[in-house]
Amino acid sequence: MSISNNNYHRAFLAIGLCLLLVVTAHSQQRRQSAATDLFSPWGVSAHPLADREWNKIDFALTKVREAGIRWLREDFRFSRICRDAVDTYYFEDYDKLLEKAEKNGIHVLPILQAYDNELAQHRPDLVSIYEHPEEWRRFVRATVAHYRGKLRHWEIWNEPDGGFWKPAPDASQYVRLLKIAYEEIKKIDTANRVIIGGLISWNAEYMQSLYNAGAKGYFDAVAVHPYHLGPDANPQVAWEYTDFRKVLASNGQQDIEIWITESGGTSFKGQLISQNPRFMLDAIGFALNKLDSQRAEPASIGLVVSPRIPKGSVLTRKRPWLPGVTLKPLTLVELADIPLAECPVVLGAEGLNIDEPVLQALTAYVKRGGLLLAVNKVPLHTVHFQISDGTWQRADRYKQTYAALRMGLDAFWTAPHVPPYTSDVTLGPDARAAGLPSVENLYVDRFLHGRNMQKGDTYFPIVKAFHAGNYIGDGMALYTYGDWKGGILISTLAVETGYSEREQANLLQRMYLTYLAEGIQKIFWYDLHNDGANEAEREHNFGLLQWDWTEKEAYRAYREMTEQLGANPKFLQSVPTGNEAVRALLFQRGEDDAMVLTSWANEDNLPYQFELGGYRIEGKGNEVRFQVISNLGFD
Repeated sequence: MSISNNNYHRAFLAIGLCLLLVVTAHSQQRRQSAATDLFSPWGVSAHPLADREWNKIDFALTKVREAGIRWLREDFRFSRICRDAVDTYYFEDYDKLLEKAEKNGIHVLPILQAYDNELAQHRPDLVSIYEHPEEWRRFVRATVAHYRGKLRHWEIWNEPDGGFWKPAPDASQYVRLLKIAYEEIKKIDTANRVIIGGLISWNAEYMQSLYNAGAKGYFDAVAVHPYHLGPDANPQVAWEYTDFRKVLASNGQQDIEIWITESGGTSFKGQLISQNPRFMLDAIGFALNKLDSQRAEPASIGLVVSPRIPKGSVLTRKRPWLPGVTLKPLTLVELADIPLAECPVVLGAEGLNIDEPVLQALTAYVKRGGLLLAVNKVPLHTVHFQISDGTWQRADRYKQTYAALRMGLDAFWTAPHVPPYTSDVTLGPDARAAGLPSVENLYVDRFLHGRNMQKGDTYFPIVKAFHAGNYIGDGMALYTYGDWKGGILISTLAVETGYSEREQANLLQRMYLTYLAEGIQKIFWYDLHNDGANEAEREHNFGLLQWDWTEKEAYRAYREMTEQLGANPKFLQSVPTGNEAVRALLFQRGEDDAMVLTSWANEDNLPYQFELGGYRIEGKGNEVRFQVISNLGFD
């Protein structure tokens, strides 16, 4: 059959029109999808331009997309973009990243930063950047102008209230850079949004210091980094979160957007307690015997409570590494007055941080004969202190605190002969003679020593560390004193352990759902890919993906959550369950308006059941349950 020319042209035009309509519809769909994704809460922090990541960047972004994650957070470094002292800017690496991210439907959240340690390598003349405000202005202006229309959200710095600000956090210094960034970013496009760099947890004190320094009016949102479970299940987070919200409200910004640009929990494996669950109890007995051979293992251990913790706050009184022990909370006044026979041991320092009043009270306690227990990471490292306006700030002061307590610490960044880590350990001679359980293959990366002790003091290594056959220092030790009656039992090797991979996955879903119900705008998990292969290193095990790029349970939990709730879920309400330990949160999925009920218990193995609109909801334990609900009468 033949077709006339006119008929042929008409058929051709019809086909072309159909194709145009399809392409137009597809383009509209893509634009609508991009707009939806822009409001999506699902994010992940990563290090995509690091060599180990960039070599797998296409695979990594595919995994991000397949998990339903719509946002990727990355540092935009002054030291990379402005590495020459001329008006030359290097955006090529970031351009490539954005091009690849866009192809995968992923938005990038840039962090504008100029950390001292990075500047020292490329632009040492500009350390610290807050002393060179015009250089910072030039960097911000050039970077934001280059990405005009492509990037609309700009996070200013990362954790300015912590170790990324040298020599110590200073709100007035940070606000100076924040104002410059805000002015330049808004000049380029008033639609751009400026976000205060992620604060460490719900740091209400630093937030108030920012207001005191004039930050109000120079940001559109504030970012925070609360790790672990949310305020519904973590007592400390509960009061920190409440205080943070109060600070925003008292400054007239109760409705300001809050982004969580880092969150999560590490799945590292603590080796000591896995080998010997009672090791710390035996070490405490050893320490008490060295202080006084008549002392026995204590019936209870004190838990020192900082005056900053609101009165009546619920405290966790159990530690897995102290089996069978219930901790007794003590205020500083109670600590000063309690008889040593009633409380010979106190847990006063866990992790890096300690409040200055607590440090002073613990020193007095040790002087009068008590045993201070300090564990994990570098105890007594970061001191929180009040400044003249009544707010609290923090500074890394381990050199001062360790010197004042006559203790010593080495690490690879403090001494050239010290390795990054070792697992070659053995018991110290006194600990072995006392019958402490043997140890082997324990990961140690901070090493104690006794070189700062004075005449009459005694240093007892408990877990000794070696590298290439050479003694390096100790992962656990006891310090006793000639002129003080007590001592300090300190461990830099982990006595705690991280989450199991199943627990990490459960943490992810519960944390996200809790904070979305609190009105948090976006939440970024830290991080995408494990930073190393060592199961005993906490920093290596925060990722959604293993070091070999295989999926962890947390990755699959993220994907399940986004599949169930969609790209941009709307929180509707908390549902009464008749049990305070059971949470039920109702969301609406944007794609089809389906309502999805999420429920779980904050107690392991707790069975629960309740009704909602004729539906019978049943579950058990802390595993999150997703269920599509209909006909509830919502618009």
